[in-house]
Amino acid sequence: MNSLASNGSRNPVITPAKLARLKEVLLTTLLGDLATIALGVHLRKLLYPQIFGRFGKFICIETVVKFYGTSNIQIGDRVKICSGVRLNSLGVENNRITLGSGVTLELKTGYWVSAEK
Repeated sequence: MNSLASNGSRNPVITPAKLARLKEVLLTTLLGDLATIALGVHLRKLLYPQIFGRFGKFICIETVVKFYGTSNIQIGDRVKICSGVRLNSLGVENNRITLGSGVTLELKTGYWVSAEK
């Protein structure tokens, strides 16, 4: 069964939002698991500012950190995000995550926080 795109053709419609999400997925997938000591931290510092709403100075993002909706995530200066952390700003329109300067996010077993009601 052939499905037609909303423009009536068989070619999918690629919107700017879809392109931004594709760029986010590619960069976070390719760079997310690179070893911290190798080039991982340096490549993330170089390329992640292109996909985040704000990307401050002196940021350390370790391996196996998952991001969703990076254009709605703002990261201040001197922020450290440790392995295993997941930040998701997708879901509700106008969601925002802001990490102020000097913040460290760590994964602690047995604890979780949810903003859902």
